[in-house]
Amino acid sequence: MASNAPIIRARYAVKGPKREVVHFRKYYMDENKSLQYTDEQEERDCYMIFFPHGHSIRVTSYERLKELGYHLKPRMVDMRTGDVIDLGGDPYDFANGDGSMAFDPALIDEDEGLTQTVPKRKAAN
Repeated sequence: MASNAPIIRARYAVKGPKREVVHFRKYYMDENKSLQYTDEQEERDCYMIFFPHGHSIRVTSYERLKELGYHLKPRMVDMRTGDVIDLGGDPYDFANGDGSMAFDPALIDEDEGLTQTVPKRKAAN
């Protein structure tokens, strides 16, 4: 029998900053009004944002982190409905409810990156 109890988790977890080399393209117009680019690289403070279903993104500056709103403490969310829940709890609790972890951002090795694979889940019908 399926339980209708809410599964409450944080909306995201932020790890960082970590200095990384970021590669990007810088575009400009030349004297003939043609679009040109140069490949550039720069060392920046980067942040990893982890989501409870196993997705993640990298943000390459604190300004961009603030622009996206991930500099704030995350709100708790009911994973079944997507509703924001104003309950207590660990803001980085990504537990499955049975005590196992779907993903634990603390298991990221600073030098080698992700050290854990996220289990696949079936899509809802």
